[in-house]
Amino acid sequence: MSRAESSQENAERGGYTVAVVLAILLIVGLLLLPFVPLLLALLETVTLGTRRVEGFCESIGIHDELTALYRTLLPWIK
Repeated sequence: MSRAESSQENAERGGYTVAVVLAILLIVGLLLLPFVPLLLALLETVTLGTRRVEGFCESIGIHDELTALYRTLLPWIK
């Protein structure tokens, strides 16, 4: 096997590794996406003491769905 063939195989393996890592990050990101409003609302409440994120979620009509999801997955949330 020549050096050119060996380096081409390494490059292909590296490309495959990058693709797998990106796919895993994409899947994890999509699974965590519904929790972004919850984290933003928590951060806002702790730092500013306001409820604008929750109000925004209510105004666009996703508040009730998110509440049901959070209560199902995180039963210790009031």
